[in-house]
Amino acid sequence: MNELHMHTLVDKITQFEQTYKAAVENIVQARKQSETTQESMAEWLDISRSTLTDFENCKRHDFNLLIKYGYYMGVDIKLNFEIN
Repeated sequence: MNELHMHTLVDKITQFEQTYKAAVENIVQARKQSETTQESMAEWLDISRSTLTDFENCKRHDFNLLIKYGYYMGVDIKLNFEIN
């Protein structure tokens, strides 16, 4: 892989991570606006509160959790990553 392609890939990964983080932030904001506690959300998602906290702080990337949590909170999630 040449340097230009590597730079492009790094840029795409960075953009994807920013999009993922924004999706998580939108979900957390929706949870807070609904006055749902982390504890009750963790129970509904069948995970520990510490797992939820790590997820909400983007210390843990979990696409299945992102989808379930977003669905429950009614938040649209759009992620796209292409490798050419």
